[in-house]
Amino acid sequence: MDESGHGTHVAGIIGAVGNNDRGIAGVNWTVKIMVLRVGIEDAIVTSCCINAIEYAIENGAYLTSNSWGGYESSQALYDAIEEAKYAGQLFITSAGNDHLDTDYEFQHHYPSCYDLDNIISVAATDHNDVKTLYTNFGRETVDLGAPGGGYESAPDFDYKDIYSTKLDEEDDDAYVYMAGTSMATPHVAGAAALLLGKCPLITWNQLKKRLLDKVDIHYSLYNKTVSNGRLNLYKAIYDSSIPSSPSIIQAYPTGWTQINLIWNDNSANEIGFEVQRKKAGEQDYLSIKRVDENVVVYYDKNATAGINHYYRVRAYNLAGTSSFSNKSTIIPANTPATPTGLWARSPSPPDGVQLSWYDSSNNELNFIIERKSFSFPIWEEIGGTMQNEAWYFDENLQPGETYWYQVRAWNPIGYSNYSDEIQVVIWDY
Repeated sequence: MDESGHGTHVAGIIGAVGNNDRGIAGVNWTVKIMVLRVGIEDAIVTSCCINAIEYAIENGAYLTSNSWGGYESSQALYDAIEEAKYAGQLFITSAGNDHLDTDYEFQHHYPSCYDLDNIISVAATDHNDVKTLYTNFGRETVDLGAPGGGYESAPDFDYKDIYSTKLDEEDDDAYVYMAGTSMATPHVAGAAALLLGKCPLITWNQLKKRLLDKVDIHYSLYNKTVSNGRLNLYKAIYDSSIPSSPSIIQAYPTGWTQINLIWNDNSANEIGFEVQRKKAGEQDYLSIKRVDENVVVYYDKNATAGINHYYRVRAYNLAGTSSFSNKSTIIPANTPATPTGLWARSPSPPDGVQLSWYDSSNNELNFIIERKSFSFPIWEEIGGTMQNEAWYFDENLQPGETYWYQVRAWNPIGYSNYSDEIQVVIWDY
């Protein structure tokens, strides 16, 4: 039990063990719950909320259930939830219990009204699926409804009918009934966790889309929530068949360390695709990206120059994963080849040296020319030429001096080896 029993009641809705002849059954019967305290007595402390979110990120939570909130905005809290988004974490939270249309800015409830994609804001419905009188709502700010207890016509939680694991103060063997968007939120969080257990490849944005797409539309939530409906876990978790395998994966380099992938989508029921890659010398394929349904391209911007890359793709949904596509092998760009055939002559009058060489590469961006002399025997860079320009004129040289030259090519991967050196004597007439 936590201090007020509120968190314990919420946790039971998410994950009370079922089929044991005791108390209630949660949405999940086997689930890991990370318990993070964010309040002191009955007060929510913003700094504690931020610390809890950061702790959940650092310790690998896939999603958080947040039955708390208020009407003061905090940039630090916003930033923490945004950090959770970048960590791939879904943030499910209560819409609030003040019967407000939170689409209006002066009635915004936080954190549920923050404009962040990884937030799911939950309104409360009663046992007839009707939006309760107390719940906040909003066509743009509240995502869906879920069982929260009470009646549409019962203000101030006059009727509480969500039974969960908070103990009765007068009977330690009995649980109590509660109501509120606090009770609706863990129904959605539990549903999200159950979908994650069914399909570990699903991403936070795919998970959110799935929950909102599979609601039961209801008149009391129509134009009062983003989805217009109430959570339906059965519809969200059910796919009748595994998706068909994608095919004809093609890969080709489009940059110095980027490879573009394209495949055929042969399925009509995938949630997304998983892209796997193996580099030369690695034993196993690694998952490098998951993309949404109907997306058939991916740009691998972390390729390694000059070695084989192997790619494969598979589709997934709640019924399972397809077999892998055919494999594709590609070698991205390497450092440029070394220039060869360096040639030089000192024209008459002897005011410079004309250099030329053979461009052995098809992927350089420029050439670098270096020089040393008998009186200054240290190589120094004296100039360069653009791509495919295999000549250079070195001017204003000292008559009677001996010079040596070398050339190398460059691209964003790196430098080629140096060409052979060539020696030139500037005659003193």
